[in-house]
Amino acid sequence: MPCNCRRGAGPHDHVADGVFARDGAFGVGQLLNGHINGLALQAWNMQPSVQVVYSSLFSPHVGEDGPPFVASDADPEVLLFVPFHEVVKIRGLLISGTNDAFAPGAVKLFVNAQDVNGFESVQRLLPEETVVLAQTSAEDAIVYRINPAKFQNVASMTLMVPESFGEDETHLCRIEFYGESTGQPVHRPLATNVVYESMANPADHKIVDEARGGMNIVM
Repeated sequence: MPCNCRRGAGPHDHVADGVFARDGAFGVGQLLNGHINGLALQAWNMQPSVQVVYSSLFSPHVGEDGPPFVASDADPEVLLFVPFHEVVKIRGLLISGTNDAFAPGAVKLFVNAQDVNGFESVQRLLPEETVVLAQTSAEDAIVYRINPAKFQNVASMTLMVPESFGEDETHLCRIEFYGESTGQPVHRPLATNVVYESMANPADHKIVDEARGGMNIVM
């Protein structure tokens, strides 16, 4: 069904327009949030605790009224490191915010990024995919289709939200992953296809501290 979402938004389906077929939501598989290792989840520039971030955004047990939003702290940027108990194949992503200028405007997806300890850890990494998001409410849930070839052996997913729709905070309501589990436990680092920017573009990255030295990324 045609929609009136933001021009340029990533390929997606509105959950309200379809039903969960034999292969899950719109053929992108089953909900994978039950495979998330909530105890190892990490979040940066978020106002609430990590426990609240997990229970509100990622927990597979969601109340009928939906979770309340969680807000970024000092600016709109958000960084989330989401590890899984089992290696998964991801084909779809649901990410929703409040239906206003606080909603997330885009999300960058990094697969199996190692030693994630803050924004500097991913600033020079090229994401497997960047999804331009539509501005919708939590009730109008959208599943974005991502390139399955890039998300075949996912032990962890790092999500970076670089911007809202104009406000100085980002409000997130819900994040869900869709696909299938391989059944392989995550007990060792998986091979990564890490690609760096050939040259960092200052316009793409905030300068948090001009006195800070160069960044070293340990692989």
